[in-house]
Amino acid sequence: PLGLYVRTLAREFLRHPLQSIYIFAINRFCKLRAFFVEPLLNAHWRLALSTKHVAKEKSERPVRLLIPNATSPRNVGDQANLVILTELLEKNFSDAQLTIHGIDTELLVHKKGNIHDTTLYHWAVFANKNPFVRVWRIVVLGAGFIHMRFSFRFFGAPRGTVRALFRDYSEADYIFFLSSGTLRSKQGIFQALNLLMQLYMIKIARLTKAKIIIMPMSFGPFAYAWQEWLAARMLRGIHVVSTRGETSHHILHSYGLKNLVRSIDLALMLESHVRPRMPKNIKPLLGFTVRNWFPALRQKNF
Repeated sequence: PLGLYVRTLAREFLRHPLQSIYIFAINRFCKLRAFFVEPLLNAHWRLALSTKHVAKEKSERPVRLLIPNATSPRNVGDQANLVILTELLEKNFSDAQLTIHGIDTELLVHKKGNIHDTTLYHWAVFANKNPFVRVWRIVVLGAGFIHMRFSFRFFGAPRGTVRALFRDYSEADYIFFLSSGTLRSKQGIFQALNLLMQLYMIKIARLTKAKIIIMPMSFGPFAYAWQEWLAARMLRGIHVVSTRGETSHHILHSYGLKNLVRSIDLALMLESHVRPRMPKNIKPLLGFTVRNWFPALRQKNF
């Protein structure tokens, strides 16, 4: 009833004058805005109704998987990791579209999916040895970062090969990083550049809506404390970070990462169908490679 409405309105206005004035002003403002934007909203609604099948077609597209940093198959261990990862992806994403950014891809044992014979890192630093070209390409990567982060074209979006690489990042649903075994650095500007370029690719992946998985890796050692801090910070917010050692797991946990998974090197999952013939009186010899981290005497003791 009108009488009840007026009494209630007056009582609330006296009890809460500021809030009542604010609500009244907002209501008047919204009513005025609605008068002008109603035709536009109706037009948008008709457009949405007429194009609703587009969203359905997009939802039916295959899942897109990206491996953005497959290293050269000349390293047998790295190729073993790539082979196992592609087999796992085939088993879990049977109808997915796989894209691989790699180096020396003509040497791959199993060629599956769409393959680009370069990575963002390789394209910028190793594809052309001219120092001026290298500097320019690093600037282009910076422009690509600005374009993806702020949707702002800084002297134009990247084109050609690098544009296709960026597009693979932005269109992927899942991004799997093969960390070439270790995320680490040594002293020297080139080692620092190597680390920064690896972290750059992770940062570009974080700018997308894809789920990011870091495959089993070792974390460290690093030449400087700031490099370890930066690498750990870059791994925050990633959906899954797999480590293949207790030390790496402990270091990353100390930086507050909640997304850690203890795992093993993927190469240990490789099934060998070739069995060497050994005499019965000779036991097989199992060999390991150990990185040369320390000076000679300390390395020998290690």
